[in-house]
Amino acid sequence: DFYMEMTTVQGIIRYNKYLAEYAYGGDLRGLFNGIKVDYWTPENPGGYFPRPTNASSPNYLGLCARQDASFEKLSNVSVGYTLPASLISRLKLNSVRVYCTGQNLLTLTDYNSYNPEQDSDAYPESRTISFGLQLGF
Repeated sequence: DFYMEMTTVQGIIRYNKYLAEYAYGGDLRGLFNGIKVDYWTPENPGGYFPRPTNASSPNYLGLCARQDASFEKLSNVSVGYTLPASLISRLKLNSVRVYCTGQNLLTLTDYNSYNPEQDSDAYPESRTISFGLQLGF
């Protein structure tokens, strides 16, 4: 047997505090780097973020922190195999099933954080893979 659950959200914009808030490293005063690397410089005129400075942060920096948070997520996958009755009859069992289940396996997004569904400073969701054996008596 096989089960798969996928989720998608498209066209959502979220504020990412790591890109513009001083306490999270997003300030451009040269004190913190945050997660930005594509700064505008004379050598890189196509950069997305303003160039760092020792002065105050530029006005409207928060606009750079608005990101497309669209995503596709593989939430749950389960693969199982039930042994044929002819094999398990010798074991005095009604059924035997072997399975593997995975949760939070993959998230595809351009959003710069662990999970576009959570605040950018939240802990990442755990990825879980379980193996099991079901016996029917």
